[in-house]
Amino acid sequence: MARFSAETVRLAKQELDESLARMQQTAKQLARRGEHAERSARAEQTAAGEKCRQMQQQLDQVRELMVQNQAALYRLEDGLGSAFRRREAALCREKAAQEALEEAQRQYRAAKAMPLPAENDPSYAFLEQGRRNALKQGARQIADAQERIRTARQEAEELAVQMGDAAPKMDQCRARLARLGGAVTALGSQIRTLERFLDSLAAGLEAYEAQGQTHLSGMEHAIRCMEEPQQLGTQAWKAISAYEDAMNRIRY
Repeated sequence: MARFSAETVRLAKQELDESLARMQQTAKQLARRGEHAERSARAEQTAAGEKCRQMQQQLDQVRELMVQNQAALYRLEDGLGSAFRRREAALCREKAAQEALEEAQRQYRAAKAMPLPAENDPSYAFLEQGRRNALKQGARQIADAQERIRTARQEAEELAVQMGDAAPKMDQCRARLARLGGAVTALGSQIRTLERFLDSLAAGLEAYEAQGQTHLSGMEHAIRCMEEPQQLGTQAWKAISAYEDAMNRIRY
């Protein structure tokens, strides 16, 4: 009866030991898997956060480029408006100089065609001197008007070239602004997607940690529950073994 009891206790103890060992091994495996999964998730979270930071820097740089291009466009528009007004003023000066030239030429022709009395006429010298003075003054006025026409026309032509050069530059600025605006939209969308991913990852990690902790706590509780019977089984095995030894000594 004692041997049967000892064998029964031994088998029960062996089964408890094996079950406890399996549960402890399972708990260790779960802990290692949990640690590995958490490290992987943390690494992914770090990488995504770094990517989000880099994209935010790119977005800031693109926005700064947009500000610079917009400022350049404003300067070109202001310059174009100023050039237009200056060209209009130059054209007005050219027109006024052309009118002055025509008047000076008319007066010059009139002075040149002015009839003079006979040379022996007492008024001849006076009128001849007046005629020469009128011709000289007319020539100066003609030259002055021609110079004003030349400078005004040259200025208008140069301003027209500047205006022509400004137009494609403005088109380039507008095209760059359009491309940069598209880049801002795309980067903003990608950043928002990454931020949502990071939020989901953080929530998933929190839930995973809570679930894993609950599971491990359950495993630890089950192990503690099994350790007590296992200890009792060990004590019973020792007691029965001691009893058998004592009986054997009495018997022999």
